[in-house]
Amino acid sequence: MYHEIIVSGSGGQGVLVLGQALAIGNIKNGGKSTWLPAYGATMRGGTANCSVVLANSEIGSPMVEEPNILIVLNQPSLVKFAPQVAKNGILFINSDAIETYPKIREDITVIKIPALSIAEELGNKRCINTVMLGAVLKKCPLVSIERALQALQEIWGEKNAAKLMPINEKAIHAGYEAC
Repeated sequence: MYHEIIVSGSGGQGVLVLGQALAIGNIKNGGKSTWLPAYGATMRGGTANCSVVLANSEIGSPMVEEPNILIVLNQPSLVKFAPQVAKNGILFINSDAIETYPKIREDITVIKIPALSIAEELGNKRCINTVMLGAVLKKCPLVSIERALQALQEIWGEKNAAKLMPINEKAIHAGYEAC
């Protein structure tokens, strides 16, 4: 197994957490992972993205230039990163945040998830990242939902996980079912 992934959106959308959950979940499965964050001058509202590499063996570089999986949560991310998706790659789009679609190549699979709508139905629009994570795990079983939830608990720490896990567990399952 070898997957190069880019997760991109606005600061505050949980882009970095989504990438970490994939990376840590893969490590918990015994795999190798890298996670390389990048964000603008202002975290909340500015641009944010991360490169994630998941593998069964050593990883040569954490840089991702041609992702086989791209997860975009907003319009600027779609415009910037969609042309970079590898042939036969998969593009996951938060369809609630896209006003206009650029011409999307026919050699990739596009999966549109209304992540914001699903998150709002659950009562917390801030969990769009875990909705998208659930959708990704349904179409690309990179890690199990259980491993992803364990990774989220580790990322947030015991105190924060106690309050964040119930809604995010619902969100990950809702994203899984929506796909």
